[in-house]
Amino acid sequence: GPHSTLDTFSSELFLSTMLRKPLPTDSRSQLLRYLDAAAVALGYNLEQRRQPIRIVEKSVSNIEFAAALKQLFPNCHFIHVLRNPYANIVAIRRAKRGPDSIGALSPFIRAIRLSFGHAIKNLQAIPNFHVLRYEDLLQEPEPTAKDICSRLGIGYAPSMLVSTVLGRRWGGNSSSRTDFGSAISQQPLLEWKNRITNIEVVLVN
Repeated sequence: GPHSTLDTFSSELFLSTMLRKPLPTDSRSQLLRYLDAAAVALGYNLEQRRQPIRIVEKSVSNIEFAAALKQLFPNCHFIHVLRNPYANIVAIRRAKRGPDSIGALSPFIRAIRLSFGHAIKNLQAIPNFHVLRYEDLLQEPEPTAKDICSRLGIGYAPSMLVSTVLGRRWGGNSSSRTDFGSAISQQPLLEWKNRITNIEVVLVN
């Protein structure tokens, strides 16, 4: 869905575009209709673009359907981001449970295990599947971004290192509730060490 801070998303335009006749019947056409409807709802018309465009879809669930998506869109690329699992479980737990709550941890461990498992499987089986370490992006943002651009066959621009949503400044969605501004922060690299619990260390191990 749209980013929570966007007030330009029109649900009416989204629904009218989704329901426009004729309705798509195959999976590829249905997905393209969804992407078109999302663009229209945000004030863009993909059909009027003169230059070819690249569509980026970043739903986490894509990791489970990478092989199917590759069949539907043979020229597509995948970027799978992996994070230090200790830091990852702290971030997920704080985002889902709140800063000071633990609760059941098994769903988070399962999600991390699936992420690493799909990364290994897809990297071996799917062309143009790239794995990006979250820590590399934070520690060496420019070289890492340039490497990804090279793999994708696109030009690099310094604006890629400025955090925005549809051109608007964005402070990130950190589970620490910190607004990092539009710059890349290295704070998440070590912050987890002050937040992780003994049971989380055991479960990750």
